[in-house]
Amino acid sequence: MRISILTCIILFVTTFVNAQMYNTSGGIRMADDFGINFAQRIANKNSVEVILQPGTFTGHEMYAALLRQHYPLITKRINFYMGAGVYGRRQPLSSTDTPAKSGNMGVALTFGGELTLGRLNLSTDFLPLMQLGGSDNRRFQTTNGLSIRYVMWGRESGFKKFVKRIFRKK
Repeated sequence: MRISILTCIILFVTTFVNAQMYNTSGGIRMADDFGINFAQRIANKNSVEVILQPGTFTGHEMYAALLRQHYPLITKRINFYMGAGVYGRRQPLSSTDTPAKSGNMGVALTFGGELTLGRLNLSTDFLPLMQLGGSDNRRFQTTNGLSIRYVMWGRESGFKKFVKRIFRKK
């Protein structure tokens, strides 16, 4: 009985909580290769993420622009998201001796989770990639990554807004 009441309270609270604790964040992304990414909030529970992975170490280049919808878990500091966007990718051809690359582009889906602690945002994601054009025959690929971002412009918490409203001068 207690567990069901607690579950109802958590579900009720999370439906009215905003889903992310930052407006703008940027940092490094570790996936097939190292890169950078930026996330910008564009609406209450929506953000745009840009991934730039130049292929410095392994030669796996990837560039993506993704629109994400966030869903809170207990608080807005912990949330999961899903969304879609476009990507471009170039990979080295391993069967040739010359340093040639095969390129493709298409639609990317994204599923992941975020944790924001102060000015640090940790994010992990899974990206299924559906190829629409390119030079190789693989129509479906996947990649996953871990991002560590610095929150450049944060959001004021609901509790702080509530306290300010109560104690503001009239």
